[in-house]
Amino acid sequence: SADTSKSIGLLRARDIALEHAEIKKEDVRAYTKAKIDRSNGAYVYELEFETVDYEYEAVLDIETGEIVKYRALYK
Repeated sequence: SADTSKSIGLLRARDIALEHAEIKKEDVRAYTKAKIDRSNGAYVYELEFETVDYEYEAVLDIETGEIVKYRALYK
């Protein structure tokens, strides 16, 4: 079980990912993944979402919100 006491929160993580992708909340067609996982010994948020043209994947540090991995794929 992950210790989320110092977490930025899922909604803040989502906002950071959208800002990084330079898209607005209303442009997202679907959120397909939002979970806490472990990567290289640290807890992260794994987020996936899509717009009309792209699928996005963002992995963020659960405490700092730093993006550790980001990918945008054209459909």
